[in-house]
Amino acid sequence: MAVIFNGTTISESSGGFVINGTTVGRVYFNGTMYWRRQNTYSDVRRWCVDHYLYVRYLTDGRVQVAGAEPNQSVHTGRGDCGGYGQGWYTAVDFDHTLYSEYRIQLSAENTGGGGGSFDSGWRNSANAVSWLGGGVVSAYGNYGSAQPQISVTVSVRA
Repeated sequence: MAVIFNGTTISESSGGFVINGTTVGRVYFNGTMYWRRQNTYSDVRRWCVDHYLYVRYLTDGRVQVAGAEPNQSVHTGRGDCGGYGQGWYTAVDFDHTLYSEYRIQLSAENTGGGGGSFDSGWRNSANAVSWLGGGVVSAYGNYGSAQPQISVTVSVRA
């Protein structure tokens, strides 16, 4: 669908809004923003977690998650992961040049002593964030690794 306003054609595309052939993330009329490009990305998977979950946003658009040991180091070589992945994984990878803000929401299944959720709130996409669970996502037990289902949703807007 396209709108023609005073001879200017405005249409929506997957990359944002197109005004006379140029893609933009926001559309203003008389100083008031009427349209803003937004998108949501998500990932759900089981992953090996010993005690804590790490989540981080790198300023290139990648949101990564990892399980961590009691000493807070990311584990990569545990023998009790039951075939599930360990170390860092990229849950979401978005084109950071198209968006000015992001919000990370993570939830982890309770698998016998751990679980919970994290919400970063809206942040400027030029700023990295790193978060270690244990306060909001409770620690998994001392009985060995767990393999919770981890859901990551990243909302972005221009």
